[in-house]
Amino acid sequence: MGLSSTRCDTSLEVAYIAYASPNGRFDTVQEIDLTVAHDDSHAWGSESFAGFRPAATLAFELQSQADGGRDRGAYAQLSSNPGCGSTCAGREAPPRKLPVIVGVGGYYENGSRDDTFGFVDVGVTVGGRLPLPTRFGAWSWRLGADLLWLGKSMEASNRGDSLEVLGCAVVALAF
Repeated sequence: MGLSSTRCDTSLEVAYIAYASPNGRFDTVQEIDLTVAHDDSHAWGSESFAGFRPAATLAFELQSQADGGRDRGAYAQLSSNPGCGSTCAGREAPPRKLPVIVGVGGYYENGSRDDTFGFVDVGVTVGGRLPLPTRFGAWSWRLGADLLWLGKSMEASNRGDSLEVLGCAVVALAF
């Protein structure tokens, strides 16, 4: 549940979030998130560069902690989602994005260890429309891959692995 407002390509969102565990692994976690994001794509005056699209999020746990930690945590996330439009490098190409996310804060606890550094996520996403008749709706596709570098507490929660590679393939229909 949240409220958002946008003015001059900058948006502010305040959200209440409750994370529940269907199998009872952790108590329901409640938090308040504040996000500021800026769409700078118009500032570059280019159809081939879609801007950096910076954003910052602050999250504050209100009740319980999913990690079983001692204290209510606070989290900060900085992100950028630069990309190319449909005319990357002067040629027709599917839109591409190169998201980068850094998560830090007193959010990452593991037993007695309290680690401020949470993760860095660097990815690449490419996608576009599928050439199907519009009477079937607007079909699109997206492929993505992310490399996550985890901090010590997150590494311990991930069976000792500090690096993870994630991928996705999506076909979507909008009607």
